[in-house]
Amino acid sequence: MEYKNNQVLFANDLNNLTNAISKDYIINGFSIDLVSNTLQIIVNPGRSKVNDYYYRSTISNTLNISSPDTLLPRKDIVVLSTSGSSIINGNPDSASPSGFTGVQTVKPVPPTVPVGNMLLAELWINPGSSSLSSSDVTDKRVLKDFTIFNFDNFQGTNGSEKLINAQSILNPGESIFILPGTYDITQTVTISTQLNLFGSGDQTVFKAVSSLNSDLIQVPASGSNLYNFSLDGNRTLQITGYGLKLLGSSITAQNVNARNICSGGIIISGANNLVIGGHFENNKNEDIEFSDSTLSTVFGAQSNNSAIDASRYAFWAYESKCCSFINCNFSSSISSLNGFGIAEDCYFVKLIGCSARGTLDKGFTIKGVFAGTIFYSQIEDCSATGASVGLTISSNSYKALITGNIMLENTINFVDQGSLTTSSINIF
Repeated sequence: MEYKNNQVLFANDLNNLTNAISKDYIINGFSIDLVSNTLQIIVNPGRSKVNDYYYRSTISNTLNISSPDTLLPRKDIVVLSTSGSSIINGNPDSASPSGFTGVQTVKPVPPTVPVGNMLLAELWINPGSSSLSSSDVTDKRVLKDFTIFNFDNFQGTNGSEKLINAQSILNPGESIFILPGTYDITQTVTISTQLNLFGSGDQTVFKAVSSLNSDLIQVPASGSNLYNFSLDGNRTLQITGYGLKLLGSSITAQNVNARNICSGGIIISGANNLVIGGHFENNKNEDIEFSDSTLSTVFGAQSNNSAIDASRYAFWAYESKCCSFINCNFSSSISSLNGFGIAEDCYFVKLIGCSARGTLDKGFTIKGVFAGTIFYSQIEDCSATGASVGLTISSNSYKALITGNIMLENTINFVDQGSLTTSSINIF
């Protein structure tokens, strides 16, 4: 906020400073320019937090100043709300102390800032004037250096609306912090602006409403980062829908949990995407799936899912290249469920240090469900116990590398029907 010598402070000024602590402030922009030789001003684009909500204007707003009094000066104020900027007119009065102008006067008194607005500037309107000079405009903005946005302060009545509105406020690469709570997803949220989304752990939940029947969140914005929250698909009331789809590239999802999802937990497409950690349960289809992805990695994900369809796998790769599941674990108590699978048209897909335990059908499988071939798969340092078949390599697998694995206490530990399988240092 600009300060001039001998400036008189009114309630507007003190409230402006007090509110800036948490409620109303300028992030950037909303400066005032004059239109030469006119009674007009221009409020430039900017971002702010006003009336407890973030607000962004991407266009300049030209405002007309009401005709001056012919005899007495007055003070007008420029204010901002979530509806935009406007001018509030003051009442003409004799200048006091005499011989001073603008913010150095006690009178005329500026109008009160309306509820739900914040103060941008004060204007000194000389009697009979046809234009303003720069000395007639006093900047009243309180600017605050800001890097992390509070999710609750985005406009919207539910999680979907807040996530969608956030993207109209944020610049690429900025961050949102989400407090613990359950936020309803009423429509699929597409994150098309690169952002960083920080939850508060498993207590931050995005939950599908009963009528959603679609994906919860899709992320085509490359370079986005998602941390520490849960997705709840409200499965019993849905027909279809995935939890999270990573559609862009170089996206990180760390400690993102998925449960009760009707279709599948996380689908990874694009390139160079990374999923770290996360807990998965009660999802109908795959917990995590590579689908037409390249050079992506899942590290340290945990599945305790006993609700997967019999033909599905907790961790699955399909039509993907150079992707890896590393140190992922599947635990099951249902004999018809499957752990890890690599399907046709996959190239150089790796399973490293993974485990499948409990009561299950297949631990690890290189097996297509269609006619395509699976090339150069690698299963290394993995283990399976309690399965009908620990490790299966089907006839459409070509040059699989199977090394350092432990397949024990399965009904059948190892079945190899592949072409040119290299198998060494395994315990079957």
